[in-house]
Amino acid sequence: MNEHPDSESPAELPENSDPSKQHDAAPASRENDVDPEATFVGPFSRETPGKEPDETFVGDIPDVVEDNQNDVDPEATFVGPYSREIPGQEPDETFVGDISDVVEDNQNDVDSDKTLVTDGFLDNFASSLASEHQDLDRTLPHTSLKPEGSEHEDWMAALESFPSTNSVSRRSVQTGGPDVDDVELTDSPAGNRLDYLTLSLLGEGGMGTVHLARQIALGREVALKTIHGHSSEKQSVRNEFLTEAVLTGRLEHPNIVPIHEVGESPDGGLFYSMKNVKGLAWDETIDDLTLDQNLKILIDVCNAIAFAHAEGVIHRDLKPQNIMTGGFGEVLVLDWGLAVLSESGDDVIASAGGTPSYMAPEMITPPYLVGPRSDVYLLGAILFRFLTGESPHAGDSARKCLEAVSRNEIVTPDPERIQKLDPTGELLSVALKAMSAAPADRYQTVGDFQQAVREFESHQESLKLAASAELALQAAEQSGDYTRYSESVFGFQQAVELWTGNTTAAEGIERARQSYALCAEKKEDYELSLSLLDESDTEQGEMIARLTAARDERNARQGRLKRMKQGLLAASILMLVVVTGAAFWINQERI
Repeated sequence: MNEHPDSESPAELPENSDPSKQHDAAPASRENDVDPEATFVGPFSRETPGKEPDETFVGDIPDVVEDNQNDVDPEATFVGPYSREIPGQEPDETFVGDISDVVEDNQNDVDSDKTLVTDGFLDNFASSLASEHQDLDRTLPHTSLKPEGSEHEDWMAALESFPSTNSVSRRSVQTGGPDVDDVELTDSPAGNRLDYLTLSLLGEGGMGTVHLARQIALGREVALKTIHGHSSEKQSVRNEFLTEAVLTGRLEHPNIVPIHEVGESPDGGLFYSMKNVKGLAWDETIDDLTLDQNLKILIDVCNAIAFAHAEGVIHRDLKPQNIMTGGFGEVLVLDWGLAVLSESGDDVIASAGGTPSYMAPEMITPPYLVGPRSDVYLLGAILFRFLTGESPHAGDSARKCLEAVSRNEIVTPDPERIQKLDPTGELLSVALKAMSAAPADRYQTVGDFQQAVREFESHQESLKLAASAELALQAAEQSGDYTRYSESVFGFQQAVELWTGNTTAAEGIERARQSYALCAEKKEDYELSLSLLDESDTEQGEMIARLTAARDERNARQGRLKRMKQGLLAASILMLVVVTGAAFWINQERI
């Protein structure tokens, strides 16, 4: 895979090459080769009237660097980190002050070149898109960017079941209205019986419209997708439409909308009928659903995509807008128009395309090498979307988003929202790993990603208990309340019982017990303090010894005080007896 133009990694030299000899084959003088009328059309290319752009100029950049290095006096010796000495002259001290300016100028040149390079390959990316998407500055970031039809020809040929227009059955379609009973059913001009009656508009996308229709032969309601009238005659659009129908039709799965048939109306317009799902696009409800509800939908989407990958199909345009959720728990993955075929789950060179606010870096970097891990990135982006409330790549236009995609810049989530939905950060970590810049650093299969999400679900209750216990511990440390300490210790213990792998909770038990013990020590409640510590833990040995000595000292002090009290009591009793006896004797003497 080619290195990204923005990459800071050094370019690799060809094998068996000598770096010191890399410039031997360069022309002796570049200046003699430059046409005076040539104009530069990119950072490393030029255009000469009547000639193709000179892309070979890229390879001559090292010559320029070497020429600049040769401008330094060969007899100059550097006598300090930023000064030099030339025979017969004083050391050039002014060179020191110029270093920061040179570095800054060079850095500005590098940043400028990077921007130009990015603009260059984005312009190339845009030129391969359908005409309505080529102006990236005016295209919205959530738009599905479609490639020019010719870009599909190579891999579309791999579809054995790809139909030609001539093989599509002719069907008659009549426009009706919401009330079927008020519509007069007529035969088509060709004398054929009516097959479909459109009832109402369900939705509209970049390629076509979807109507609710009545399939006359079976008396059932179906969804009928047709190509927009203004593009129905474009062969590239028709091919893409048929590709979507064929790929979707071969994927028979509960979470993929089933295709009933592909047809052509008498006026030549293509359509296909599919199951009518009564529901909403996920993006219309995603912010109103709970985290658990969104995770359940995501798991169903993963099931569909894992099945598609097993069949060698890569979706490439996964986003909430392309997921339909029904009123009875149905979850269906739609819009397979950008899907490509991949044998055995390998990466494949595809056409340009995707949704800028969700795309993976390799989807905009030539040669557009995509595979199952590209879909894993998109699934992680969907997870990021409902976890943070934002799409991963920000921008007010497709171009701005694509610039972020090229650098894999992901928006910073709202800390308060994350603290509320994912206090431990485990789920956010799953999303960010899925959206790693390098495919090798992501989950390697949809199953791996799905398992990480399932583990979070199984751990969620344990994580919630641990989070509540942490809050109780913080409150206890501020108030010194024994009850809050007890709640904290118990909460951490329950969390570990639910999930033994919850290391945060396991560590929390020890922290809570030790903090509880310190609080009890301050209150000279040494017995409670010692009962919270583990004698087998060597790290707690010093504290246990201190508490034991303090307890013994307190007990000894209390023992002395008790004996003193007992002595005073005995003395008081003796004095009382003496006083009582004396009083009795005096009374007897008076008698």
